[in-house]
Amino acid sequence: MKRVLVMICRFLLACVLGVAAFLAAPGSANAAGCAPATTQGTAPADFRTYCWLDLTGYNDGTASSGTGQNFSFTLPDGTTVSFNLKRTGGALTTVAVPSWTGSAFGNAAFNGIPGRPILYQATNGTTVTVTISAISVVPPTGGSAQYSMIVGDGESSNGGESLRFTTTGGNWTRIATIYNTGSTTLPGVTGEGTQQVDVTGVNGTVGSFVWRSDNNPKQITARMVGSGLQGVIIGMRYASVSVVSQITGQRYNAADQFTYRLGTNTGTVLASGSTTSTATSGFAVASVPTVAASYPFVVSQVMAAGSVGTLANYTTSLTCTNSTSGTGTTMPTNVSGNSYTFNSLAYGDAILCTFTNTPIFNTIVGTVYHDINHNGARDGPEGGPGVAGFYVKIAPVSGGTCTGPATQYATVDASSGAYTLPNLAQGTYCVILDNNTTLSDITPTLPAGWLPTESPSGVLQVSVPAGSPTPVPQDFGVYNGSRLAGTVFADVGTGGGTANNGAKDGSEAGLATVTVTASSGATAVASAQTAGDGTFTLWVPATATGTLTLSATPPAGYLATGGSAGTTGGSYTRPNVTYPSAAGQVYSGVLFGLVPPNTFTPNGAQTAQAGSVVFYAHTFQAGSGGQVSFSLANVASPANTGWNAIVYRDANCSASLDGTEPALTAPVTVTAGQQVCLVVKQFVPSGTAFGALNTVTATAAFTYTNASPALSANLAVTDVTTVGEPTALSLRKLVANVTRGGTASTSVNATPGELLQYTLTAQNNGGGPLSTLVINDATPAFTVFVSAACPGTLPAGITGCTIASQPAAGGTGGVQWTFTGTLAASAQLVVSYQVRLSQ
Repeated sequence: MKRVLVMICRFLLACVLGVAAFLAAPGSANAAGCAPATTQGTAPADFRTYCWLDLTGYNDGTASSGTGQNFSFTLPDGTTVSFNLKRTGGALTTVAVPSWTGSAFGNAAFNGIPGRPILYQATNGTTVTVTISAISVVPPTGGSAQYSMIVGDGESSNGGESLRFTTTGGNWTRIATIYNTGSTTLPGVTGEGTQQVDVTGVNGTVGSFVWRSDNNPKQITARMVGSGLQGVIIGMRYASVSVVSQITGQRYNAADQFTYRLGTNTGTVLASGSTTSTATSGFAVASVPTVAASYPFVVSQVMAAGSVGTLANYTTSLTCTNSTSGTGTTMPTNVSGNSYTFNSLAYGDAILCTFTNTPIFNTIVGTVYHDINHNGARDGPEGGPGVAGFYVKIAPVSGGTCTGPATQYATVDASSGAYTLPNLAQGTYCVILDNNTTLSDITPTLPAGWLPTESPSGVLQVSVPAGSPTPVPQDFGVYNGSRLAGTVFADVGTGGGTANNGAKDGSEAGLATVTVTASSGATAVASAQTAGDGTFTLWVPATATGTLTLSATPPAGYLATGGSAGTTGGSYTRPNVTYPSAAGQVYSGVLFGLVPPNTFTPNGAQTAQAGSVVFYAHTFQAGSGGQVSFSLANVASPANTGWNAIVYRDANCSASLDGTEPALTAPVTVTAGQQVCLVVKQFVPSGTAFGALNTVTATAAFTYTNASPALSANLAVTDVTTVGEPTALSLRKLVANVTRGGTASTSVNATPGELLQYTLTAQNNGGGPLSTLVINDATPAFTVFVSAACPGTLPAGITGCTIASQPAAGGTGGVQWTFTGTLAASAQLVVSYQVRLSQ
């Protein structure tokens, strides 16, 4: 049914894209725009190329005057369209789409055209003619453009109604047939393919048509014969270009969004849109519906504000499709990049361009460096291994275990050691150092002659986060040579071990700061000091070939007892190991057994009267397990066979001879650290001249048990007895372990590094005073000097004490005290000095 007196349009003509029209005074120009339909409906696929003129500014009085109404339109791409519109016959107005509920246009197809694009009869049953002339199209770059005009039935042509369209351009070509909803009825048409086409209305629910006239028509007319009301819609058809972005899988970073754009090659943006939220596709296209065919335009994309990733974090391809075939415009397909320029378009092109962005996920970068100083860290000058054959593979982790096959490998640069494993998705991976490119092999292996240092297993597990822009560094240190490990220990049999057997057993402790050296002939090729537990590691360069000798430099006084060549394939011959060295090998289990020295102290000196007896206390301390035998030898000056000496076992270490303590004639079996206290009794012959002296040398002959081959060591002390007057001075020496505390005695236990204090007591045994007093001593073997002191309180008669000579701190040598004044009968002088037991 036809409406009467109600203007509800039948022909479409509109295009705005946000450009508002305004009413013009008679004879003035009218700035407006055009826009395509927003929804296709049953319209052709190229519906975006139909740009319908917005005639909101139409003034019927001006249009029906002699000069008509001038219109000027600015299209979305900056192209300007101008023409003159004259109306004859009945009055017209403009209406929105759809013009009424029964029209095909705006209901069934070309839906959502903005503005008021339909010229509509104001009075039922009138005849109206619209002439559009002086049509001019100017692109934004100047010059002329190729264009075509389009017209259509903006309402519906029912019985008794008709439409006629004429053109000065190309013949009218039907480009759209629109069936009304629920109907296949169409009006009659004649003249298609000519410059005049006529539409004859029929009864019922009627569809409508759209025609196009190409070749730059300068004038078109539209005649409307109404029974009720009739309307027409007029537009331009150039080209439609749209662009959108999509994302493959997921974003590089969750914050990433893309802005896709259409613009000129001078940088003017004509339309744009952006991806949003977490979606990866289906975004609203950015469209320029009428791009003039005569100038270049650019489709491009950039990262939207707030993105974390950059375009460099994605691989991008562009594919454009043209729903209008046969125009000759070249379409890019899977072209890499974020920008593409169309040099020109053909009118009618309906182009949709899609940027496809595939995230480049995380990258593992690292260095395989020649760890020349084998410290497990890359130092400044350390570069690549300098040889080919190193590769790094990456494999997934499942249940904490590397799972083959590897997914990719990287070749290590021989010079820099650099490698890169790109395009990694989020997950946990094994990074594997290998000597081949076979992905099924995920067992770490180095080229011949090389050993790992940093990351010694040759495998690193790394967690790759989602969308991290920072590469994950993973380094491997490698060394060209061999590695040898062992232990230097005190072979003293502690904790149930067997002393002197060259095997580390029981609770035998390691020895710290012992230097172990590997030598080729007389040239040292590697050395290291033992750690606190006695362990050591030697890194032997590949250039050291042939048979090497390993030696452990013992601390002062220590002896080598035995050892083992471990896994070297060599042999131990006391005190060294010899073995055939080969690069790329790992040797272990090398042992060096050392024992600390025995000690036998102190030397003694006394003055005695002829016919008397003197006693000297001594202490022997065993460094390890064994047997010790003691013997005495004396030399008298002048010669005198009457001198005699006997050695006794001082069982209670009292430094004096008790009545029950026996003479010592048999060897004594001892363990490490055990002391044997002695008293040497010396008889001074009667009648011996004043000033005669006798030197007794006490020798401790020690045999190390279990040593193979046999091992022994001898120590000696001397006791010098001088025949003097009854007023002679006697001297006594005691020692105390300051580190451990306790009282002074003739001997103490001590270990390297502990502080000892020696106290010397000089007593006047005569009946008169003594003058010109001097006390001399020297640092014992295996000790270093710390300090010396005079008496805190001088006895009566002694007026001064001076330390006349002493070693430098940490040195060795004699200590001398000199006194001024006189020492009364029975009075004593007490001096002291401290030493530290050597390491």
